[in-house]
Amino acid sequence: MPAAVRGRRTYDSAVMTVEETVAALNRSWLEGRYEDLAGYFHPDVVFVPPGFTARLAGREACVQTYRDFGAAATVREFTPAPPQVDVWGDTAVAACPFSIVYELAGTTYHERGVDLLVFAREAGAWLVVYRSMTSPESTAAPATP
Repeated sequence: MPAAVRGRRTYDSAVMTVEETVAALNRSWLEGRYEDLAGYFHPDVVFVPPGFTARLAGREACVQTYRDFGAAATVREFTPAPPQVDVWGDTAVAACPFSIVYELAGTTYHERGVDLLVFAREAGAWLVVYRSMTSPESTAAPATP
């Protein structure tokens, strides 16, 4: 098989694996299975919130952000769009568009944004090493019963 064909197949396989990892990660936090999230993150993962105003490092600290959100908010709807995945060897970037409706402290929020995940492949597994998110469209209104 020509090298170009082998390389393309390897690339497509990596893209599919990263897409599956993103979907599994989303299912875990949406279903409240926070203990499963650790398996998707590198021990030294870094999260940077929208606006790049802070930096959170380490697997446990980053998993805790999902627990905190789950404890404080009620997700009414989460709609992920197919991620755009690019792969370079053992590095991948997934731009994951989403829309979400959630209630927090008596207010309903409607947001659209992009979750940006950077992956590194270690021992055959794709692990998130960096996450940032943008929420360019957000509206809030008092929650209705």
